[in-house]
Amino acid sequence: MERRKKLPNGYWNNLDNCLAEARKYQTNSEWQKFSPLSYRSACKNDWVEQCSTHMATSRKPDGYWTLDRCKAAARKFKTKVEWRAGDRASFSAANRQKWISECCEHMEAGGLWFGPAAIAESLLSRDIPYETEYRFKGDSEISRTPYDFYLPGFNLEPLVQLWTQLYLFRVKQSLASHM
Repeated sequence: MERRKKLPNGYWNNLDNCLAEARKYQTNSEWQKFSPLSYRSACKNDWVEQCSTHMATSRKPDGYWTLDRCKAAARKFKTKVEWRAGDRASFSAANRQKWISECCEHMEAGGLWFGPAAIAESLLSRDIPYETEYRFKGDSEISRTPYDFYLPGFNLEPLVQLWTQLYLFRVKQSLASHM
């Protein structure tokens, strides 16, 4: 990575210097990422608009995301997770306007998020019985804790995190192989 030479104090307080620096970038986010000092100075001195006239804007105008446009964007995806990853702008607008349920009517029923899905897959591949719950109401000690998995065959307490679950599973495997 190439290091820049130190610039004199107040260098970015000059409009011409900020303009010259901003011309090197195609978008405001690029400018902000690769030259944060000049960008911050332009913000402080209210020059951002002046310095970024040549830049492409990726932001849609206010009011662009209507319910119909959000639904059209959502139709391209099978799940909410895919939609959020593939078109964050439309997803955020729908979420902000509370349209998510309307936009996602066509989508597949939500499966488990990554952590529980990985655990379930691991347990199923090893033929280990498990119960999936967010609350175990029958046990007063843990009834208020949001656990995901309980392994009754191992007589273990419900496990909170993926790492803890995998670690304990491996310990059980290790103990079984040493007996």
